Amino acid sequence: MTLVARITFMILVAATFAAFFVAQRLKSEPPVIDVRRLTTFVSPNGDGRRDVSNISITIKKADDATIDVVTADGDRVRRLADAVAMRPHRPLRLRWDGRDDAGRRVPDGRYRLRVALHKEGRSAIVQKTINVDTRPPRSQVCIGYRCTDPQGRMGNIISQGDRPVKIYIKGVSPRYATKFRVLRTDQGKPREVASFELKAGRHRADWDALVNGRPLDPGTYIVQS
Repeated sequence: MTLVARITFMILVAATFAAFFVAQRLKSEPPVIDVRRLTTFVSPNGDGRRDVSNISITIKKADDATIDVVTADGDRVRRLADAVAMRPHRPLRLRWDGRDDAGRRVPDGRYRLRVALHKEGRSAIVQKTINVDTRPPRSQVCIGYRCTDPQGRMGNIISQGDRPVKIYIKGVSPRYATKFRVLRTDQGKPREVASFELKAGRHRADWDALVNGRPLDPGTYIVQS
């Protein structure tokens, strides 16, 4: 090996070690951008529940920040802040309503935040995702654990208040309570006679079949969710 080759080899080795130690030091340092709060599941369908994602971002050094919501491919869909002045360790609180820059609701899917720091001359993609899901759960109600069709047929005969009505529902939401309506259908237009809720994520309910403390009148009823 020539002298030049040996010198070049030693320089490369030294550079490799230097890069390794710099990388380790950077890993041990706290992140420049810190997302303290982020609503990760949103359903912007206008029902007043989880319609927006609440966001809180802090940075280590004062800077001007531009913050965008981007797709999984990095394409911008909404600008939340444009060159806003941020102070160190002071949270910037933002809200995203699941809409793009034109005011249209974005398609269901996963989105991330991109934070650009102007003075630092760099940007970063926040790894935490915002999951937009506006699809209602496909539920199927079963009475006595025997499923009904959408019109309530194939139901069970129940007695008046001597034992609870067992109800099973498929396709429940893991985050929201399931609301039930009991409708009487044998006296003309269906009318609601009772309602109750099942806790989020639960599939089975035991309803006492009482309305204002009294058993249901004899008739035909369906349970909707």
